[in-house]
Amino acid sequence: MKITSSAVQWKIPKIVVLTKGVGAGNNELTAFDKALLRAGIGNLNLIKVSSIIPPGGKVVKVEDCILDLPPGALIPAVYTQIISATKGLTISSAIGVGIPRRPEQNGMILEASIQGPKEKAETLVRQMIVEAFEAREMELGETVIISSEAQSAHHIVCTVAAALLL
Repeated sequence: MKITSSAVQWKIPKIVVLTKGVGAGNNELTAFDKALLRAGIGNLNLIKVSSIIPPGGKVVKVEDCILDLPPGALIPAVYTQIISATKGLTISSAIGVGIPRRPEQNGMILEASIQGPKEKAETLVRQMIVEAFEAREMELGETVIISSEAQSAHHIVCTVAAALLL
């Protein structure tokens, strides 16, 4: 039996929107919620997916577009977050996209959240993108990485980085 794309209930994404945010709250869930709100995606229902960008998918940063999605929309997303209440501890989240040199090949999204500065998270994501392309024997073209960083002072803090597949 051959199963084709007509059996897929979701449409194939054409756009990947990268965003990030930091939130602080009195508990972990409200800190996460505020980070999502600051990322511009707090009123969406994110459905966690893995890391493949279909061939030809366009990558944009949230600040370079207008997200006009209805509250409660079900949105496939790759995202990562980290939460901390430890005073003085730096946390960060990074997400990156690897775009293949050959446009007929798929791209990759990789993400990391760590205790440490955002530069360290970005380096980790960059290394993972290279490894993912090597595993697929594809040549990496462009890389786009965004990140967020926070340090707790008086509240619980959360960093988030996300890629919406639209």
